[in-house]
Amino acid sequence: MEKHKEWVRDIFDRTAPEYGENDCSYFDYFGRKLVDQVPLEKGHRILDVATGKGAVLRSASAKIGDSGKAVGIDLSPQMIEEAKKRVRFPGIELLQMDAEKLTFPDQTFDAVFCAFALFLFPSVAAALSEFKRVLKPKGTAAISLWGKRPPLEAWLVQRAKDLGAVRALRPGKLDTPEALKDCLAKAGFVNIEIREESKTFWHKSPETWWDSLWSHGIRAYFEQLSPENLALLKEETLNLAAKERTAQGVPYTGHFIYALAKKNFLGVLK
Repeated sequence: MEKHKEWVRDIFDRTAPEYGENDCSYFDYFGRKLVDQVPLEKGHRILDVATGKGAVLRSASAKIGDSGKAVGIDLSPQMIEEAKKRVRFPGIELLQMDAEKLTFPDQTFDAVFCAFALFLFPSVAAALSEFKRVLKPKGTAAISLWGKRPPLEAWLVQRAKDLGAVRALRPGKLDTPEALKDCLAKAGFVNIEIREESKTFWHKSPETWWDSLWSHGIRAYFEQLSPENLALLKEETLNLAAKERTAQGVPYTGHFIYALAKKNFLGVLK
C-alpha cells in the first residue's frame, strides 16, 4: 500500500509542472462545477483533498471570503509547490499530506472536496473515514470522478497494457455512480446525491492530445514501456486520433460523476 502511494506521489511530482497546462484543460471548469454544488458561506472552513494546482480552492475561496479558511493538501510535494504559484488568496494553506492520514482535529471543516482523485487511494474506505472525521456535523463531502473512459482513451490504456504496462494507477474500480454511492453509504454518509455530466473538450491536434497525456496520471502507463513500444504506441495513437479529428480538433468526450453527501448530525453513524 505504501509503495503504491510512493509511486503515485512520484508520478504526480513529475507531471506537476505541466499538469492542467495543455490546450484542453478542464480542471478550472470542473473545479467551479463542483464548488457551485455546495452551499458555502462567508467564513466557512473547507478542505480540498488532492488539490493539484488548486482549481477547487480558487473557486471555493471566492465564496468563503477573507473570513473563511481554505486548506489544500496533496500527496505530491511538487504539486503543492506548483499550487502555491497559482493560488494567491488570503486564508489559504497548502500542505503535503496523505488523504488517508489527515492530521486535522475532528470536526474542523464545513466542507471537504475531493476532485478526480478518490480512485487513486489504496484504501477508499480509510480516506472517506477521514473526510467524515474532520467534517463538522451536517458538513458536506463533495467528490467528483471520471466515469468510464472514452473509447479512444480506453483503447490507449488497454494497448499500453498489451505492450507491457503491468501496474495500474487506480488500485480499484471506481467509475460508476453506483460504486461511488455505495462507498459513501458504507462510510456512514447520509443524504447522498449523485449527479452525472457528459461534456466534450477539444484538442487542437492529435499531437497536442498525445502531449497532454503526459501531463496527467495516464503517463504512468507510458513510463512502464520500452522506448520501442512507447514509440509504437505513440504512432498508433496518433493515427487513431487523426481519424477522429474534425474541424474543431480531436474530441475528448468524458463522462463525469459528482457526489454530495452529508455527515449526519451526531456524526456517529458508521
